[in-house]
Amino acid sequence: MSETDIPHLADAKRTVPQMKVNRIERDLWNAFRVWAPSSQTQQLASEANRALFAELLSFREDKKCRPFESDATKPEVTPRVPERLASVVVEMLVENFNGGPEPGGLSGSQREDFGNMLSTNLHLMKIIDLDIESFWRRVVWCCSADRLAYYEHDLDRNFDWKRFGIELKLAQMVEQQDPQYWEIEGLEDTVKRAAPYVENLSIEQLMPFPLVPPLEGYESYRLASTPEALCHHGSLSILGHLENLTSLSLVFGVKNWTNPYRSRYSRFSVADV
Repeated sequence: MSETDIPHLADAKRTVPQMKVNRIERDLWNAFRVWAPSSQTQQLASEANRALFAELLSFREDKKCRPFESDATKPEVTPRVPERLASVVVEMLVENFNGGPEPGGLSGSQREDFGNMLSTNLHLMKIIDLDIESFWRRVVWCCSADRLAYYEHDLDRNFDWKRFGIELKLAQMVEQQDPQYWEIEGLEDTVKRAAPYVENLSIEQLMPFPLVPPLEGYESYRLASTPEALCHHGSLSILGHLENLTSLSLVFGVKNWTNPYRSRYSRFSVADV
């Protein structure tokens, strides 16, 4: 260890700004007490040029926190205490996550927190590189309608939650995206990216085109009077990119009935087969 310049440290200590706040400003006071540099840290020569101080932090939501010396059991005392700095960092990483693998340098508990806070509604292309089991468990829970199957999978310690979550997310995208925008939204690229993971795929509903291309000698038809020889929805030929696919389930019908029953809702054409 190198020798420490004692006079330099003494000058540095005098130049470190001292926190002078009103006790009413409880959020800053609590933040300083939680995140203030230790006495050992303040002895370092590097502190002389430090420009960022913990006491400058402020809370984004609740502006009032419980003083540490207060009795938390009293009803008039707010139970909120300042968050740990590590928790604030994870929250900011979640808010600014824009795809790719999870941020590096996180501990095991921080990775779990990151997976528990990240939205499951993100596009599949943004989350496909994540390898956090807690996150993929949430994806499965949110995307699967079979709660019993979730608990059955939970009994299997070797169950691949990421693979199953990707299969559910991909099926959801195929079912819910308007086929007019498949190319614009890059559905085929998403299928290619998910191909290594997808082994089983179950599609229960497809959104129809508002207009169907005309046959030779016919005019354009709306869905109410479309010839049965025409395919009403986007072509599932894009699923041909799934080289590891071993099981494909297609349901011809309506998954969620939002209109009075019509027999044409359950019809399918030769092109569908």
